[in-house]
Parts: sequence; C-alpha cells; structure tokens
Amino acid sequence: METMGYAAVNAGLNEICCPQSILNRQLPVFPVITSNLIRKSTKGPVAEPFVIKSVGSIRVGILGILPANALSDWPDSSYIDQYDIISPELAINQYLPELKQKTDLVILLSLCSPKATRLFVQNTKGIDVAIVSGKEDTSAQTADDCKKNSTGDRIIKKEPVILDSGSNGTTIGYLEINFSEDNDIIDFKNSTNHLDSSVPEDLEIKTMIDSYLHDPIRLKRLRILQNPKHKNEIEAVQQLSPEEYVKTLQK
Repeated sequence: METMGYAAVNAGLNEICCPQSILNRQLPVFPVITSNLIRKSTKGPVAEPFVIKSVGSIRVGILGILPANALSDWPDSSYIDQYDIISPELAINQYLPELKQKTDLVILLSLCSPKATRLFVQNTKGIDVAIVSGKEDTSAQTADDCKKNSTGDRIIKKEPVILDSGSNGTTIGYLEINFSEDNDIIDFKNSTNHLDSSVPEDLEIKTMIDSYLHDPIRLKRLRILQNPKHKNEIEAVQQLSPEEYVKTLQK
C-alpha cells in the first residue's frame, strides 16, 4: 500500500487482528486511521482519527469509521477486551468541526453498510464524499451511488456524494472533483473500472506478491498447517499474549 501511494487506510478487522504491527503505533508511512475504534484502557483512539492531505491548493480531510457491532463476531475475546467502538455519529461529530475549519473537502471512509452510511451522512452537515466498503442485502442497495457500475456527472451543491468501493480488489474507482477559484466544489465525475486480465500488471507490485507467494518459509508453514496436530499447536500459540509467548520460548 505504501508503494502504491495510499493516502489513508481505514482500519478494519484485518488491522485489528494484527494490532502489534498496525495499531500499536508501529505505523507504516501511509496513515492507518480510525475515528471510532478506541482503547478501553485509555478511552483514546487506537490510531490517528483523521488525516489531512494537500492536493495542490486543496486541503482534503479523511475520516474512517467502523460499524458499532464490528467486533461482535470476532473470535478472539482478548481483542474485544482491548478495544471498543463508539458510535460512528458521535465520532464524526467530534472531529468534523476541526476538519471543516482546516480543509476544503471532507471524505469519509466507511465500513458501515451503504444504507447506514447514507442515513448518518445525510443527517450530518460537513461530509462531502463518503466511500463505502461495507455490505448489505442487495435488495437494500437502491441508490444509484451505491451501484458498483455507477458512472456519470452530477452537481454536488450541498448534497453529499456516496460511492461504493467495490469488493476484493476487483475494481478501482475514479473520482474527479472540480473546484472554483475560491475552492468551492462545483461538480464531480466518477466511474468504476473493473480490474480483469485486460489490465496490465504492475511489475513492482507483481514482484512483491510473487516473492511472498513463493517464500520458502511461508510454504513450509503451509505444509505444517496441513498436519492437524501441528495446526492445533500453532493455533494454541496464536491465542497467547506476547508476554505468554515469550515465557513459552524460555521453557
């Protein structure tokens, strides 16, 4: 993600499950943000709650939210004991006034469903664009902005724009926002492009992925996991805290 030039990543369960590398302040160059995931011990945010990026003369603020029940299906209770998720609306209203003062455009990255995101974005003044990666029943996805193939132009005026990010890296979205000379939003154009075999591979990223897939240590671990006995042992170790794991090595 750093190589690809990500401006910000909204922390989800993939980041929560690896807190020692992502959420314990050992952050990569690109910001991992979360506006409503907090530590129970400190009541403070697990990562930066938002980030501000400058694109030419335009200042862009980016927020990131999780649904309030995101941890309910998480199998490792130790993580549930460490973290809590506050209401997305509460988090947004906490940080939005500062962002509106310091930026020309506010983008919300949402893991909530399109329907839930639309409801609180429309009830919250100040969010210009919401990019949704959360899912809901297809029967509930009636808004044009939430269709994966949405393409077209529309005047923004004061209405927030809500876009679907697609799923599993099979699509890439394009959003063009036009500003006036005094940095007021005029309109936007957006499209969703499918990443199929017709799209050339990026050599640098392909090399990184191939190196990972053919890493001998990784392949050895996969072979070990195919043995049920070893798999159970490894899963038992993975449940240990870092302190408990160090103690097992000292025995």
